[in-house]
Amino acid sequence: MIDVDELVFAREFERVARWAGDRTALTDLGTGLRRTFAGHRDAVARLSGALRDRLDLTPGDRYSALLDNRAVYAELWHAGLCGAGVFTSLNARINRDELRHTLRDAGSSVLFTSAPFAEMVDEVRADLPSLRSVVLVGEGDVPHDLTLDALLDGAEERMPEPPREDDPAMLLYTGGTTGLPRGVVLDQRAVMLNRHRSVEVMAPTRDWTFLQVVPMYHVAALMPLVKVHLAGAGVVVQPRWDPGAALEVIEREEIGALSIVPTMAVQMLEHPDFAPERVASLRFLGYGTAPMPLGLLNRLIDVLPRECRINQSYGMTESCGTVTMLDDDDHRHGDPSLLSSAGRALSGVELSIRDGLGDTLPEGETGEIWLRCGSVLREYRGQPEATAAVLDGGWYHSGDVGRLDDRGYLWVVDRVKDMIVSGGENVYSVEVENAISTLPGVARVAVLGVPHELWGEAVHAVVQLSEGSALTEDDVLAHAAGRLARYKMPRSVELRREELPVSPAGKVLKRQLRVEFDRG
Repeated sequence: MIDVDELVFAREFERVARWAGDRTALTDLGTGLRRTFAGHRDAVARLSGALRDRLDLTPGDRYSALLDNRAVYAELWHAGLCGAGVFTSLNARINRDELRHTLRDAGSSVLFTSAPFAEMVDEVRADLPSLRSVVLVGEGDVPHDLTLDALLDGAEERMPEPPREDDPAMLLYTGGTTGLPRGVVLDQRAVMLNRHRSVEVMAPTRDWTFLQVVPMYHVAALMPLVKVHLAGAGVVVQPRWDPGAALEVIEREEIGALSIVPTMAVQMLEHPDFAPERVASLRFLGYGTAPMPLGLLNRLIDVLPRECRINQSYGMTESCGTVTMLDDDDHRHGDPSLLSSAGRALSGVELSIRDGLGDTLPEGETGEIWLRCGSVLREYRGQPEATAAVLDGGWYHSGDVGRLDDRGYLWVVDRVKDMIVSGGENVYSVEVENAISTLPGVARVAVLGVPHELWGEAVHAVVQLSEGSALTEDDVLAHAAGRLARYKMPRSVELRREELPVSPAGKVLKRQLRVEFDRG
């Protein structure tokens, strides 16, 4: 038997740098940088060498980035995937408490950040004993230890030793039941298995040029940085989401592929400068992270060129991204009812619907979605009990609620118990509830997701006032604003004098509140 670690990113990364060397790999619309595949490989080697020789980073050490979209993100991701260290990308909407928790939990040795975030980093740094170096990307008169330019100046190009399949490839943070992010450890095997099974359906080619508009801190960044890059296709990085700018770039750069969340689709279609001919170059459109309303989806199908393949993806950070896809045939030629589904399991992925006791439910019945494949998380960092709870019995317990039909199509009928998906971002109601509940005059609070035309779901707070309380909606919002990231803020607040409906166990019956909201 030949002992070979085949499912490692570095093998394919070096290969594509050779055969696609002179092709454009990256274009940064913010800085004007254009870099070939060979040039990008050398940049990753230089960064890897600098991390090792100048910042004393070893392969098992964690290093992080808190940045907006820019080409250097690709270097940081790829250096980690090639074995320089374990990379952790941080949500650019993070607040101070989340930043402190995440960097401390990860034990990050190095943080790459830019001027807009540097002051917040400096505020929490005293609480982060493991953080040795803060590297400033770009310019700014802000606290930092050294600049990226200084770190790389004269650094030796040195690729790390290739990792093994079961070595950690990344550490990504996702919301937990406590509301604080928890670290998902994913190995090399997970990354490459997810790549292989996804490209069977997506079929990216070297002729694509992919426009990256989704934040590069998200697990969805594996789409351009692994699946597209290893196909020899170029990636154009848009610094921040702007629907008008995206339309201009698609037309000017003849963009062939794009992944978006439903919110972005709405904003593009409703932009005054939108016209079908402006997106005529598209050959692939992917969407996910939140359900696409049927009316919006039909509008997209009508305006996109017939040659554009449309794919929906369903997955989660814990599965290293996609586990099911609704492919182009399903969108254009299949049963119209399938447009409400999340598609079928990808190669190697097993799905099962279970009841509260863990027993398998028949086709068509609704229960918790369990899945089994080689790309699920190794662990939640430092949380063995939480890890055991979601991996019990050899299956990953997603916490999502859904059903399977007799053809293997999955319908996701609800999200993780109290999670709200707003504009593609996960908001855990318990965190919002905790923030509001600290306001004097609040007796009880329940937070739920309600339908929103643009964001998919909006955060809605139902607040039971204490007797004699004179609080207003503005008081509640002002209090929450000092404790929550902006995307977690309630979009609406309902004040009540009467008690909220509760179960015999004393838990607020959110399903009843949703019914009441729907009735108006």
